[in-house]
Amino acid sequence: DAAKRARANGPPLWALLAIAFFGFDEFLSVLYNPFYLVIVVFMAFVVKSVYTKLDVAAEMQMGLVPGLLAIYPKVLPALLSYLKDVAEVAQMPAYNMTELSPAASISPVTEEQSATSANIS
Repeated sequence: DAAKRARANGPPLWALLAIAFFGFDEFLSVLYNPFYLVIVVFMAFVVKSVYTKLDVAAEMQMGLVPGLLAIYPKVLPALLSYLKDVAEVAQMPAYNMTELSPAASISPVTEEQSATSANIS
């Protein structure tokens, strides 16, 4: 009965406070250093993508150990597939900037138009 109550409550409060106290410096270094922040955000996107691709929630329905054993061999192929997709997107040709710029759609001024505008002013 005591073991059942201990598992239901989670970690003790003093352990959570110690983690918050000692991890605060690391949290601030990630928050204030743009390089670390970009790395953390990128890693969050990668983890979320792999998590949804593997359907981890459905695999964990069987339990922790069987779920981990079912997911383990699929992680590396899913990660490589994600990186391949990112590389394909990066290699796509960019739009031709002359087609998109508003100046390219404006026709050049002819001599007659410039003479007319000079007479008006």
